[in-house]
Amino acid sequence: MNRREFIGGVAATLAARGLADGAKALATPQLKVGILSDIHVCYVGAKGQEKPMAGLLERALVTFRERGVDAVLISGDFTEFGEMRELEAVADVWRKVFPGNRGADGRIVERVFICGNHDMMNGRADRKGKTALIKDDPAGAFRTCFGIDDYKAMRVQEVRGYKFLLVEWGTEWKMGEFFKSVEPTLPKDKPFFWVQHNHPKDTNIKPDCDMVGQATEALRRWPNAVAISGHSHYPLAYGDQIWQEEFTAVGASSLAYTFTRAKRAERAKDYYGKEGLFMSVYGDRIVFERYNFIYQTKIGPDWVVPLDGSRPYNWAKQKAERLPPEFPSGASVACAIASVKTKTGEQKDVLRLTFPRPLPANGDDGRTVDWEVTAFRPEDGEGKPISVRHVYARNWLLSDDKLTPTDTVDFELDSLKGAEKVRFAVRARNTWETPGKPIYGEFAFGSQENGRR
Repeated sequence: MNRREFIGGVAATLAARGLADGAKALATPQLKVGILSDIHVCYVGAKGQEKPMAGLLERALVTFRERGVDAVLISGDFTEFGEMRELEAVADVWRKVFPGNRGADGRIVERVFICGNHDMMNGRADRKGKTALIKDDPAGAFRTCFGIDDYKAMRVQEVRGYKFLLVEWGTEWKMGEFFKSVEPTLPKDKPFFWVQHNHPKDTNIKPDCDMVGQATEALRRWPNAVAISGHSHYPLAYGDQIWQEEFTAVGASSLAYTFTRAKRAERAKDYYGKEGLFMSVYGDRIVFERYNFIYQTKIGPDWVVPLDGSRPYNWAKQKAERLPPEFPSGASVACAIASVKTKTGEQKDVLRLTFPRPLPANGDDGRTVDWEVTAFRPEDGEGKPISVRHVYARNWLLSDDKLTPTDTVDFELDSLKGAEKVRFAVRARNTWETPGKPIYGEFAFGSQENGRR
């Protein structure tokens, strides 16, 4: 199906509903889904009885319950080691929040669940051969824990008239055949959802993609397809966690912990993301709200996917159009010697740069992801730098209210050895590594003007 056919189908559906019903479909969500991935519930502690992720899972599910979800989608890695007792711990939380699989209003909340790679593991090393494993009978595991009688490695599930195509970890070589078998039943007048654990090839995050590529090849024929996946654990503040070309793909991050990309910049900090999505499907758009469940706050503006065939989240389009963050007029870099504690507990001096954090350009997702910091001798100019560093902005992946008004970058004094005076250029970079205009600061070693902070 091409894009024109899909747009025509959406328009025809709204017209067929009549003016009043069509307006309601645009104003009221037709489907509300809480989305999680990579929960990684496990047992830890000296006695092996602590379940560190269970409390956070409950908090996320309560949020979904309060929002009146029709379904909860979990795209794999319920567990850390693939043990049945871990899945049972997840089920205990589910039953506590959704007793009888019902929400606060008494309606059934559907379970849109699929296994990830950790759910297919052999158990914790010290428990091998001593514990029941999910992988030995996934269908039986989900029937026992959640009462899902039709769990299969590849299946179609329908929620309020919307189709979800679910494919388990390890089925990559069978995805094309499965899609072909269900293709005649797919709608042309509204979206459908493809759910797998790792990202489809050449979409969201390429290093963590399904490299077989059968899903991508099939979905390219369907502009109304929306793929939802996890596995990479990358934060939802990255703008490239949503991808659009022939279809749309969305990364669900991780409720357990996030991974920042250490190769991109220094000061990568993991584990404190704890994220998920809330999806609302309307007659003319899909809205994805990004949540941090530690603080119960939203991460930046919503992703709004129009159902008119446009592609606002196409990467090439965003790279060309998204403005980089810019510092306020008159901003500069303050430079001073500061004392810091080393990993061994000793104190040492560093040169600390302090500067304001710019606001996102045009109120979009142009938040500062990292800083480009260039150190150079004034007489040499910026074209002959002493060093060029990229350093993650502090708290960059959290909600706007957690973004500090200023940030700092430290330089080891030895890295500037031999320079009597050093000039610094600081630029803010967005997801697409596009730098904004620089602000400057200068430090003269031995000068009385440069104090200690």
